[in-house]
Amino acid sequence: MNIDPLGNPINLSYSLRISKMTDEKSAAYPPPPPLQQQAPPPPYSEGYAGLPTEQPQPAGYVPPQPVQPPTQTVVVTTVSNPPTRVIYRDVPVMVQCPNCKNNVTSRVVFENGLLVWICVLAIAFLFQLWLGCCLIPLFIDALKDVRHTCPVCGIHLGLYQRI
Repeated sequence: MNIDPLGNPINLSYSLRISKMTDEKSAAYPPPPPLQQQAPPPPYSEGYAGLPTEQPQPAGYVPPQPVQPPTQTVVVTTVSNPPTRVIYRDVPVMVQCPNCKNNVTSRVVFENGLLVWICVLAIAFLFQLWLGCCLIPLFIDALKDVRHTCPVCGIHLGLYQRI
């Protein structure tokens, strides 16, 4: 029994079976064709430091002149954007005043609106005017409508209504 370099026993019957299998496979395929030597490619005509040398030009040859691109006229038109609709909420907004044409942050003023009066009537109905609790909505800004005005010229810009 043979032993490999690592000290393991080698089963010769197994290695013989493998060699027979490879012999059978190699017999089924023809041997590859021999490699043919190819001629080296022709040498390049190189000048100093690998740069190509200039070829002599035939008599009467005129080198091409660089072509100037045609002059173009560019027409720039400005398109004015249509005015965007400003959405007014309960906070100041940046807007261009239509009266004085200044870009301003609107000034907000809280005013009693329909939601305030509905709340006053509902509380008065539920608590029957008990200690004046129905007047509480008159002091809550979150229930009031919001009027936006220009801080420069004072013109009315917009109104945010809760209802």
